Amino acid sequence: MTTPPEFDDGEIRYIDLDLDVTVRAGGTIELLDVDEFEEHRLEYGYPPDVVEQAQAAAGELSTLAQRQQFPFDL
Repeated sequence: MTTPPEFDDGEIRYIDLDLDVTVRAGGTIELLDVDEFEEHRLEYGYPPDVVEQAQAAAGELSTLAQRQQFPFDL
């Protein structure tokens, strides 16, 4: 997950929040780097709304993967 991109002076900026959803070759869906996300949440003081949005997005992506819907419909 990342923060929404911001466009400034011809540059795109965003923050990688470390939380990732992956689908393995056998179809297993995994949520990766939860420990890093937690560590950085505390270290950098992620606002509660950013944490909630990242966790919700990870859940939505996991659901799309389970249903084999875009972008997991290959």
